[in-house]
Amino acid sequence: MEVYINVYDLMQNSPLSRIAWTLGLGIYHTGLVLDGKEYAYGAHAIPNATGVFVTVPKPPLEGCRWRCSIPLPPCELSKHEVDEIITRLSKEYTGTSYSLLSQNCNHFTEAAAKALTNTTIPTFLNRMSKIGLTFPSITNAILQLDISKSPAQCSLERTNSSDSDEEVLIPSSAKLQQISFPKIPKVIVSPPAVNTDNLVSESPWI
Repeated sequence: MEVYINVYDLMQNSPLSRIAWTLGLGIYHTGLVLDGKEYAYGAHAIPNATGVFVTVPKPPLEGCRWRCSIPLPPCELSKHEVDEIITRLSKEYTGTSYSLLSQNCNHFTEAAAKALTNTTIPTFLNRMSKIGLTFPSITNAILQLDISKSPAQCSLERTNSSDSDEEVLIPSSAKLQQISFPKIPKVIVSPPAVNTDNLVSESPWI
């Protein structure tokens, strides 16, 4: 079976997008295409439900644009074996366990690629999450910081936020006062919305 990755740019409207793409420092959503279906992962608030959803390849996704397709080695497993792998991953990657840095769509794509084709995805696809885990304040400056707001306003947004990943990324107002990013344009990045009507069922091939 043919297998490839569709890559979507989450910085589509940012002036940094082209530079980030060239340097391999962009922020991407990915989906793994297998047998004409695209499997991807996202967050939602339904308890105990998978966050893995299936669509036609290259669906229109709000907030991002398709960048490229990356071919992987063909999958030589039987449909029954593929079914078991997709079902297992769907149980592991629930909508409520989504994490921007430690369990995002690219982590799912990586796990699926390893299980189905015994290969890894290009490192640049998830490089920003690895950098973010190491340097959360810098990552926040790139993703979340609005330079027109005061440190106090940013601190208030952190307090009122319901997104645990965002809370981790946003530094305290004291730290913000020590950091200056006068030339970094604002970039608002969020994963594509999950269509819960397309969540993977217990039997993906049916």
